[in-house]
Amino acid sequence: MDYSFIHIERRESPFDSLEFFILYQQILELLRNCPYTSSMCYAFQTTENLFLVMEYLPGGDSFTYLDYGVLSEDVAIFYIAELIVALERMHEQNIVHCDIKTENVMIDKDGHIQLVDFGLSTKLRPRQRTNTYGGSVLYMSPEILSHSEHDTATDMWSLGLAGKFVDVLGVLREGASLRLMRSFEITPWKTSELVVEGFLKRSGGIGQERRKGSGEYYYIAPELSENNNNECGASSSRHALRNIETILELLRNCPYTSSMCYAFQTTENLFLVMEYLPGGDSFTYLDYGVLSEDVAIFYIAELIVALERMHEQNIVHCDIKTENVMIDKDGHIQLVDFGLSTKLRPRQRTNTYGGSVLYMSPEILSHSEHDTATDMWSLGVLAIVNDDPIIEGLSLEMTDFILTLLVKDPAKRPSAKEVKKHPVFKGIDWIKLKKRAGFSE
Repeated sequence: MDYSFIHIERRESPFDSLEFFILYQQILELLRNCPYTSSMCYAFQTTENLFLVMEYLPGGDSFTYLDYGVLSEDVAIFYIAELIVALERMHEQNIVHCDIKTENVMIDKDGHIQLVDFGLSTKLRPRQRTNTYGGSVLYMSPEILSHSEHDTATDMWSLGLAGKFVDVLGVLREGASLRLMRSFEITPWKTSELVVEGFLKRSGGIGQERRKGSGEYYYIAPELSENNNNECGASSSRHALRNIETILELLRNCPYTSSMCYAFQTTENLFLVMEYLPGGDSFTYLDYGVLSEDVAIFYIAELIVALERMHEQNIVHCDIKTENVMIDKDGHIQLVDFGLSTKLRPRQRTNTYGGSVLYMSPEILSHSEHDTATDMWSLGVLAIVNDDPIIEGLSLEMTDFILTLLVKDPAKRPSAKEVKKHPVFKGIDWIKLKKRAGFSE
């Protein structure tokens, strides 16, 4: 049998590490016969180190596994069901895991899941609640985020978010939108040395082709092949382009949104020529390290300025996510990808369904009608995605800001104009920000 080790150094804080080691060992002992949880084989210590010897899980964690492709819904449901069996047994013993996430769901040699990492787990007495704070912010329940007492129910919230990851497969890692309907694809413009960036994503999955070059613009080209006799498909692609073109015209002077320079078409393709944004998208930028909270607040404030102007014109973006927040040559953000955007009439709502599931508001997920409030939910999720790796640095103001946006009832979410009054933005000069003022101005 192969083994893996959990290694704890005693050097820095011998008392705390020993107490942690004992609690961890006790939890694992209680779960020795619990299905779909990792098994402890041995435990021992030296003068400098503490060791737990665990069953080796050769399949790796499910988050890494998601890189290889999308699971069918039936397979995803099967794995989620195994996780539910593990949680049911744990909760029967009043054990709260407190850190359910895809990285902690491993795959064993037989292809079954194994729940691991009980470092934040707690054994409660009957009717007891705990106020421990920790874990990955992206998966935290509202009660943990707000520093309230919590019990086993917190794991069920995290399970729902983990289910999103399992079902959409790597929304974050792949940096691609999940589209549930495929209506057209992006075709590379082979004669160009400019960057070809597929962001025309009206209501469906896309294929992307990017060519690096020395140009100043992005060209967007949905496929209208001469071999494609489907007039309906061609019509939908043209309609999608016209919709984006109309919205970009309305947003021509909107701060922090990408600018359209030209629009034209050939017999086979439709093109939008956009301002080139050399900083790339903010999701790629996060790979280099987490932004400080002050910088994150500044960029979120710029995004709010863009959303405020859009919402004043009754334009819903419908696909707010880190991949659609680009960085321009001056280091400011630019909101891009209006392929799912809709221009509403006053008091109108829309029932379009699409976008990245991780960022979808409850009303979109439930196929209900929605309006500009859906963008505010997605903004809250975007804030979590940035702050996830810096849990200890998450201020109470930022936590409250996120919770203010992640309200199930869209009528109770603040608008972009209203949220500017939140204390987290106390250092923001909104007038200067609208004039594109930087940090030092």
